[in-house]
Amino acid sequence: MNKIKNIYTNNKRLIARVIAILVVFSFALGLFTVYDNFRLDVEYIPVSSSKISGDFNGFKIVHVSDFHSRASTLVQKQIFQALEDEQPDIIVLTGDLIDSRSVDISTAIEFADRLTDFTDVYFVCGNHESNYLIEDQWGYMDFMEQLRATGVKVLTNETEVLFANDGGRIYIHGIDDPYLIKDRVEIKKATEYMCSSLTLGDGFNILLAHHPEQLDVYSDYGFDVVYSGHAHGGQITLFGLGIYAPDQKKFPEYTSGKYVMDNTTLILSRGIGYSLAPIRFFCSPHIIVTELRSK
Repeated sequence: MNKIKNIYTNNKRLIARVIAILVVFSFALGLFTVYDNFRLDVEYIPVSSSKISGDFNGFKIVHVSDFHSRASTLVQKQIFQALEDEQPDIIVLTGDLIDSRSVDISTAIEFADRLTDFTDVYFVCGNHESNYLIEDQWGYMDFMEQLRATGVKVLTNETEVLFANDGGRIYIHGIDDPYLIKDRVEIKKATEYMCSSLTLGDGFNILLAHHPEQLDVYSDYGFDVVYSGHAHGGQITLFGLGIYAPDQKKFPEYTSGKYVMDNTTLILSRGIGYSLAPIRFFCSPHIIVTELRSK
């Protein structure tokens, strides 16, 4: 009887220890998740090309994506501090500045306006801007008007050219989001159609395009570097693998960082805000600093 009682007592102690460990682990994981959701990750990705002239050597681009009107003073402060530290030559915004499920124009405009204090800012729409246009055309037009009024250069199947004193040129192309016509044509065909409307220049060609999963299309059209967002790094990651991304579904191929296909380099940001669930798990807010280097 005493033996049974001892086994029962020992089991109770073991269960209590396991529960205590689980509670401590859950608490620590919760604290880390909160910390990680408000910690900005700044990634540095150099890009080298013989098409980059000597005057553009060291040209610095900061890539920000998927802001989703995130009204976090702490996160925004880190972004502005990073810009102050890096002093970029241009900033590129690759869509989803707003969130079409809960449109907050003022937060998006204030953020964009603050970015223009640092340097020239180039923007292309994402699927949330497209959804907003479909749902509220007048609201979208007002948003675009306010965005342009801040000084942000909005590219809708358009090209801007940067000139260097040594004759070098950087072409910044931007395509609209294929979600605008996805009900009429599939996303790949819509992307091909918009890319075909652009003419590559005789220098270094940059494309701003929200959808990273269309890398094969961008490569076929010969862009040197493409900046994209949309995937949110998978938003929830396990062992470094993204779990889900829009238009890539489970275990997406393109989530974050640098990818190369033939002569095209994709620079993919995990973004700042959220998609669907208001949480990031091992997937902190993210901006990318690219420095161009001439070969």
